[in-house]
Amino acid sequence: MFLQAAIDYATTHHAGQYRKTGEPYIDHPLRVMSILKRYDLDEEILMAAVLHDVNEDTDSTNPELERVFGGRVAMMVYALSKNRKPDTVPKDDSTNSKPKDVRMGFYLLRLEHIEKQDPGVIFIKMADQIDNFNSLDVFSPEKQARKIKEIEEDFMPLYKRVAVTFDSVLYKKYKRLLAELRSSLKRTP
Repeated sequence: MFLQAAIDYATTHHAGQYRKTGEPYIDHPLRVMSILKRYDLDEEILMAAVLHDVNEDTDSTNPELERVFGGRVAMMVYALSKNRKPDTVPKDDSTNSKPKDVRMGFYLLRLEHIEKQDPGVIFIKMADQIDNFNSLDVFSPEKQARKIKEIEEDFMPLYKRVAVTFDSVLYKKYKRLLAELRSSLKRTP
């Protein structure tokens, strides 16, 4: 019931947007959600997965997400939003004006911090990367290499650090998802 509301919200907000592949943008968050469904994760994680790009790419705001879908979903979407609009940025967060490598550092720190409150955010990020790597061929070889390097140098160490905090059930799911991500990386040219 709530998951369908999140799907409808994301579909409405991403209407008219297309990925570089030419496909409707909504297909991407729906695939991210589908990847996570295979891991038997809870409904709020699936909701955040389908909403993970709305603050970044639409007129949606985090306060609106919190009002409509609750604090946990809004917190995960906030953590996953790299390029936040001014109305979604807390007053003490000025990372949007920093150089890209500094913004990435802040982004990784935010992911790690919020992961301590909710590991679902890491699962969503990994599924997002899996889906993105399945369409990497639309980018130049240089950009493909940069994306792969970013995953290997920035995200893989983060995933390894946070995994030690997972309980045994969550850790098994994490290991399976990590194997899927590594497999996606190997398939790229």
